[in-house]
Amino acid sequence: MLLSACSKQAPCRVEGQVRDRATAVPIAKAGVSVGGASTATGADGRFVATATQCRELRVTATGYVAATQPIVEGGSVIVELGAIEAVSKVGHLKINGSGR
Repeated sequence: MLLSACSKQAPCRVEGQVRDRATAVPIAKAGVSVGGASTATGADGRFVATATQCRELRVTATGYVAATQPIVEGGSVIVELGAIEAVSKVGHLKINGSGR
């Protein structure tokens, strides 16, 4: 996620893009919360939020590990979401007998 930084003291505007850590593909419909304001990313993974406090940003998306990132004044930060690794184990069942 690419962010523009804002002042921690005054209301601010935060904008950026949420993307997959492994592929850099934008993530649509990710939830973005900052300073009590919430929004969702568009189809291109981009968002804009206006907040009363800019201390940290929290991003959530289905299938990804949520991320919280402090917002650094005077610079930009990059935060990317990592996918949740879904591991399933399939057991094998062997049936012996006549089925009676």
